[in-house]
Amino acid sequence: MSNTRRLLNAAVLILLAFYGAAEAQQPQETVPASFNAAPERDSRFPLLLVDTSLIAGNNGVGLSVCEAVRHPDNPIIRLGTPGSPGSSRCDFDGSVYYIDGKFRMWYQAVPGGNAYAESSDGLHWVKPNLGLVSFGGNKNNNLVPMPGRAMVLHDPADPDPQRRFKKTVGKGNPKEGGRESLWTVAFSSDGLCWNTLQRPDPETWENAESQVLARVGGRWVIYTQGVTQHGRAVMAFHCDDIDRPPWQWTKEIVWTLSDKYPLYETHHGIKPWARPGLTIGIYGVFHNRHELCDTTCDLGLVLSHDGFRWWEPWPLATLLRRGPAGAWDSTFLVQGAPCFMNVRDKTYLYYSGENTGNVGDLMQIGLATLRRDGFGYLGIDIGWSYVQPPPRRASFVTAAIRIRDKAAQRVLLNVENLSAKESRFVQVELLDAQGEPLPGYALADADRVTRDGIAVPATWRGEASLKNLPTDLIRLRIHLQGGRDRPDSPRIYAVYFQEPPAIEQ
Repeated sequence: MSNTRRLLNAAVLILLAFYGAAEAQQPQETVPASFNAAPERDSRFPLLLVDTSLIAGNNGVGLSVCEAVRHPDNPIIRLGTPGSPGSSRCDFDGSVYYIDGKFRMWYQAVPGGNAYAESSDGLHWVKPNLGLVSFGGNKNNNLVPMPGRAMVLHDPADPDPQRRFKKTVGKGNPKEGGRESLWTVAFSSDGLCWNTLQRPDPETWENAESQVLARVGGRWVIYTQGVTQHGRAVMAFHCDDIDRPPWQWTKEIVWTLSDKYPLYETHHGIKPWARPGLTIGIYGVFHNRHELCDTTCDLGLVLSHDGFRWWEPWPLATLLRRGPAGAWDSTFLVQGAPCFMNVRDKTYLYYSGENTGNVGDLMQIGLATLRRDGFGYLGIDIGWSYVQPPPRRASFVTAAIRIRDKAAQRVLLNVENLSAKESRFVQVELLDAQGEPLPGYALADADRVTRDGIAVPATWRGEASLKNLPTDLIRLRIHLQGGRDRPDSPRIYAVYFQEPPAIEQ
């Protein structure tokens, strides 16, 4: 069995729903007594089924949380030649974007400083000669004059073209040996040349290592690693005004580990992927040791609806583990922001790793992948399958979904492990908000979906259109049949209502 599923095959969705539903807002419609309370969803945004707060009713499905798989060509950015930038360390305390037809990466090169690379496919990278920073007596390198760490926020909607790229800039606290603290922000038109908003020393020194600026729910948020009574913890500083000094922003502790798992702490804060309807967070699961060279770190997965209240889809859910003994990334992993990107049928995860513990030497940058939006899937629960004779069936009902365009939208399924020959299939029934089947979209009308794919249309008597829906507020009841348990049953990862773009971030 692969790493992706090996620890989580006994999950029961009802237990998991507690994690997500506890964070949910109250629903906007009257909820039938047989359904769990769940917030109304919007058909403009995907339903990622790793978020079990989406599930209002469960009849025998369970969740498996998936782990990313390393690309065989790793590391994708390797150490430079002796004496060149990045000859001892290439650290993805940085960012990746797809802009104007190119993948663009910012990372830290040691020696040298912050650096920039480009790619046509997100896998094979070149280091352009930018001619911006002098190193070794010349400017023939890919270094950028960027203050602070290499994590940037691309904000193409900003009306000021000089502020289309943004980032935080820390300052060393002289009273704590230069420990990184909140200080100011910087702006750029192209992500290469930056203008730092100058400020005096902070009125209050806030420990804030590995600062990343994000836009979540209409607020500016700086996620950092702070030091609390729980050891290393994830801090969030938030404000409506990006020009306000960051040390004056509202501070919250938003995620800790040592209070839940005494042997672990968080590392380098949460790095968010703020998607509409669900923010996906990746953070370091820090295994503290007496010596830095013995310290190890995996990458954990958390979810949020607002960027402040986070939960695990499964206790200590791990998105990427250290590599095998002797591998280049066998001891310590570091996450950047943004580090996720959907590229056709895959979700890309960029990271850096090393094999010298938390020392920082020999760090290089790698790529891991998931099935697109494949952070977790629902399948027939193993316990349910014990008491049900073949053919085994299970189903679940979603939260109410507001359909924004009945004429243009469809129900598209991200599904796997289907087979017409082996009678493994999915059927989709459409219900009203109270759970009653809608005419023309009932189970008797639903065609069997027997084909794997990222966006396979559900159909009713051969038609995929939603134009005949009598209401724009619906629920999905998704039926799964076939297989003995989750590894052998149909798997459903996500539901879309329009074709997902080829590249999405």
